[in-house]
Amino acid sequence: MDIKIKYHGFHGLTRAVVRLPGNPQPGELVRLSRSQVRRLARAACGMADCRCGESLLAACEIRMGADNAPYYVLEVPPTGTLEVWGNYPQD
Repeated sequence: MDIKIKYHGFHGLTRAVVRLPGNPQPGELVRLSRSQVRRLARAACGMADCRCGESLLAACEIRMGADNAPYYVLEVPPTGTLEVWGNYPQD
């Protein structure tokens, strides 16, 4: 299943797709892999010298594991699309 994220932020509209394993149901929480977290962290602003601090991880919730290590969880939306607004939306 694919979840589409539309992020309205400092650099305008950014879109990303997160591929989830299996067939999660709407409202279900799905743990993101490390590579998905890295990709979403860079997606809203890929500029090394920018200081906007925006990230598509705003669409995800932070949880703590048994070893107190943080991980990110995405709630499956009923429509398959999430819309997120950043700190400085431009549209």
